[in-house]
Amino acid sequence: MALRPWGWWGLLGVGLLAFWALLAGPSTLLGVDLGKVGTATLVLLAWGALYAISRMPQGEAERGLAPGEWRAWVGVAFMLAATGYFLARADVFAAAALQDNPHASAVGRHLVLLLVAWSVLSGVLGARWKGRVQEDERDREIEKRAAGWGRGALIACIVGLALMLAFSPAERLAWATHFMIANLLVFALMWGWLCEYVATALLYWRTRSAWRRMTGTPVANDIRRLRFEHGEMTQQALADACGVTRQTIIALEAGRYAPSLELAFRIARAFGVGVEDVFHWQPLA
Repeated sequence: MALRPWGWWGLLGVGLLAFWALLAGPSTLLGVDLGKVGTATLVLLAWGALYAISRMPQGEAERGLAPGEWRAWVGVAFMLAATGYFLARADVFAAAALQDNPHASAVGRHLVLLLVAWSVLSGVLGARWKGRVQEDERDREIEKRAAGWGRGALIACIVGLALMLAFSPAERLAWATHFMIANLLVFALMWGWLCEYVATALLYWRTRSAWRRMTGTPVANDIRRLRFEHGEMTQQALADACGVTRQTIIALEAGRYAPSLELAFRIARAFGVGVEDVFHWQPLA
């Protein structure tokens, strides 16, 4: 069942309210303890909203993006919230250790809840693509490059912390307790993950933009005709048979992407014809 436009705004409002309570809300609101009953209720409402999203039919916008790109943008949103919240509340870690610091304990619980909500949303999105090919060689190349950016950001953050602690005067490091340093290392991990997700999302976006700008390739194809001749095979069915994503098939049919030799043979085998029956050389004017 499709959701009406006002329903989307309602879901967005519930999600924002839940995150406000988790990240920036007061301890009580109208006499209700948001730290316990109120926060738990809002988290349940947020998960209910996610379940409602999981029941919606896929729209064209959702089908137009690869599953990896959806996961990347969700990761960017959650890691931005987590790192922003950590930086906003970093001063609580300069006090006593965790067992004697209720404020730090609350920050830790909220971060854990945020990660749990992230895991739930990732599971919901994964269920929407169940039974579909979720990555191909393009996705693996993007993930590899983004992981390099993430590692670089993590190393840079750790080196920066080490230099700051090594060369700062002792009187300016009164805040650098063992507990604070440990949490700064946790922040370095979150920073590395954030940079990796941002790099992944931007690489997907750049790839899609490049495909849209391409005027064509001299390797023409008859994929669309062959699909219809084979029982009106869908783009997704062909993608699954060839072990690629639907976005790759879309780019091929539009003439924006020349396949690798291996992919050309896979597509031909899916139709039960020769490679030359699917692809042919057509010089660009």
